[in-house]
Amino acid sequence: MRTAHAEATGSCVGGVPRFSGRSALASASVDGVELGLDRAVTEAVRLIDSQALDPSGVDVAKIVRPPGVDLGALQQVVQPVLDALPDVTVPATVARVRVVPNERIESGTRLIQRALRAEITIAGQRLADLVVGEAIVGVGDVSCGGVADLALQCTLRRLVLIDVYERAGRVRLLGAADRRYVGRRVRIRFMGTGRTVARPRVRRDGTFRATAPLPDARVRDTNRARYEARIRRQRSMRLKLARRMKVTRMRSRGGRVTIAGRVLGPLTRPVRPVLVKRRVTCRDWKVVKRFRPRPDGRFRVRLKAPRDGEAAVYRMATRVKLYDWFPKTYPTFTLPRYVDLG
Repeated sequence: MRTAHAEATGSCVGGVPRFSGRSALASASVDGVELGLDRAVTEAVRLIDSQALDPSGVDVAKIVRPPGVDLGALQQVVQPVLDALPDVTVPATVARVRVVPNERIESGTRLIQRALRAEITIAGQRLADLVVGEAIVGVGDVSCGGVADLALQCTLRRLVLIDVYERAGRVRLLGAADRRYVGRRVRIRFMGTGRTVARPRVRRDGTFRATAPLPDARVRDTNRARYEARIRRQRSMRLKLARRMKVTRMRSRGGRVTIAGRVLGPLTRPVRPVLVKRRVTCRDWKVVKRFRPRPDGRFRVRLKAPRDGEAAVYRMATRVKLYDWFPKTYPTFTLPRYVDLG
């Protein structure tokens, strides 16, 4: 086994990255005194017997000795700093060494696992911060295949609005962002006025949700009623609020996916069937079901969930009339909608 070794790994649990780490260190000593490796230790080290200290003569390797680790490179980096320091009159025990074995630093987006970290200070001034054996893993190293990952899979954008629709007198907004933005605020802009109407936070699974007031009735059904998500320079596509076909609810339970929504009139007589397609690749979609909505256009359909993957992408298509009195029909689609299969 190596004298100093650290590992950090990531995996997916319920579509969310989870991190684990471990480290090992054979032994460590400060000024010849062996240290226990079960906790952080601070030791005072006698550098010289005289009260006059010449910092340029300090040998880092004599202060901290992880066995089998060459500290020559660290000495070369620190030496110019030592040479520039003036002589200091201090007590004989002037150097303090804090040794932290098996250090673990974890946030919601990454884990740092270290076998050993040592801080060396002289007269209150930090002289060196030595790390022996370090491993880092973050959300960018773990692909969960969840909703956020699928939403970003087929685009160069790192921020997307998945859907925008009206429900219960409010505008519902769903989106996804690269996991590097977990915890960050997303600014949702209504393009009809340019104003920010919501500021949701990116959740640990990379998704975000928000509601906003309904826009003025005069612009609600026009092309001006579009929404855009922003995080610094990252911008999503601008999605239109008014569409002829929308999904209002999706869920997966017991190996079945349930999709509810509505096709808005004027509708054909009889109502045209709806095709449900599931995305197989970024270019290919597979028809998984055909059904006919109710006369008012509402629908609720259940599908067999795919066996592979942690999320799935569906899109629906049908044909509607532009005017009730005009016989010609036109295609209409839902936006791609994503469901967590976990």
